[in-house]
Amino acid sequence: MRKGRPVLLALLATCTILAFLAAPPLVAAQGIDVSPDWWDFGDVEVGSSETVVFSATSQELVPLSVYSVEIVDDASGSFTIVLGAPPPSVLLYQGESIDVSVEFAPSGPGAHTATMRIDSDAEPPDHRLMIPLQGVGFEDQPCGPDELPCDVNSDCVVDRDDLMIVLSHRNQSAEEAPECDLDEDGTITVLDARRCVLLCTCPRCVCDEPLL
Repeated sequence: MRKGRPVLLALLATCTILAFLAAPPLVAAQGIDVSPDWWDFGDVEVGSSETVVFSATSQELVPLSVYSVEIVDDASGSFTIVLGAPPPSVLLYQGESIDVSVEFAPSGPGAHTATMRIDSDAEPPDHRLMIPLQGVGFEDQPCGPDELPCDVNSDCVVDRDDLMIVLSHRNQSAEEAPECDLDEDGTITVLDARRCVLLCTCPRCVCDEPLL
């Protein structure tokens, strides 16, 4: 039994070494974690804006310098950093964060895209992070007779439905349906319907769907 103990100990030591060598190496976290890592602002009316806050957190074991945060590739000029850009650089220790607020104020209707770029002294490829941004601008369609003359049913288009409503009040006093008295002569006549024809939104005054 005593002669076998050294052999047993040697086998145990060998197994321990092999298990250590087979274990995956520990990898230190590094770089910057940005949340969210992209953003779609959705539909935003022209003349208004939406804002989102991005949080950039250091994963480096050593202090990390964030040199700049800026908007690039913004052809329409619709995206702006409103708060949180480094002045001019920020030193972050592991687990520390900076918050950056980005505003989307569409300069016009349609799709808009840009990128938020974060430059730091992190190891490549994390030294320059590119965060995609997108949004759609829209303009509210005028609806109702006060904003769109002859849109008497307030569906945002002038079509045959409106003409029929005007004609249904023909020869009546404007007091009965003031929105149908397009020429404001006090009486609803066929002349008011003819004015509506000139204001039709769609060809032949037929619209498939309202613009709501």
